[in-house]
Amino acid sequence: GVLLHPGLVIYSLRPHALWFDSLCFLTIVWLTLRAGRMSSIRDSWVWVLALGITLGWTLLARSTVLAAVPVILGWLWFRWKGQGERLKRLAVLLSLAGILALPWVARNWVMVGRPVGMLSSSAFSFWVGNHPQATGSALNEEGRSVLEAMPPEFIQEVYARDERGQVSFFVQESLAFIREHPGRTFRNVLSKWLQFWAGSSRTGAWYPTSWARWYRAYYGLLLILMALGAFVLWRNGQGPGLGLMMLFALAISVIQSIVFVEGRHRWEVEPLLVVVACVGLVRLFSQGKPA
Repeated sequence: GVLLHPGLVIYSLRPHALWFDSLCFLTIVWLTLRAGRMSSIRDSWVWVLALGITLGWTLLARSTVLAAVPVILGWLWFRWKGQGERLKRLAVLLSLAGILALPWVARNWVMVGRPVGMLSSSAFSFWVGNHPQATGSALNEEGRSVLEAMPPEFIQEVYARDERGQVSFFVQESLAFIREHPGRTFRNVLSKWLQFWAGSSRTGAWYPTSWARWYRAYYGLLLILMALGAFVLWRNGQGPGLGLMMLFALAISVIQSIVFVEGRHRWEVEPLLVVVACVGLVRLFSQGKPA
């Protein structure tokens, strides 16, 4: 089911990291589930190491996974036994992830002159979703880039600056908007979160109309099967694993809503929904068959 996801199939044919980010997210959840099943440090050690390494390189590729780290740590804490053992395993996990990710953060800090995370473009992404003309997407209602739709003097100000200057400019503009319009900012975040899960008028703007129509039908069916799969998993005592997958997806949707949202951002976590939906599909076709 995941391999046939229409969005991932399309992006696998393009020079874009979406399919890799999605694979990393899915792998992190799988490794977390495996590590959480083991009761002793000896049994879970290999999974803890694998999870720490995978989390570290995923932070380098897609730093929004940082929002899911509290979910992972909290879930493992409640699954493992013994406070001392829990602390040891979580310390190893975070150390491995930090060893891989923090040197790049330090490098960017030195190069740009301020903490910018994994990418200096993070400041621009933050601005895209947090300024007076923000739509929640990288496009405005006419399908133009939100930056291109800004007044000429604003664009000139941006391109007159070097990388450090652009980071400072976008951060200052975004924070000024948030300070002056806290209520509007909250409504924008809520709107972006709804766009993340339900789409918007700009969804599929760069694709044929028929593609967007077929995808919406696919997504609607996926949600129905996912609801059935979630019920089956819960009834069969798989609630903790289901909770991990749903909370992971929810965490990604929340942090993405703080910046800006496009359909491809949901595709990063949609494989988790597909996994649950496959359980529902199997249940549907197994109805009435002898055990």
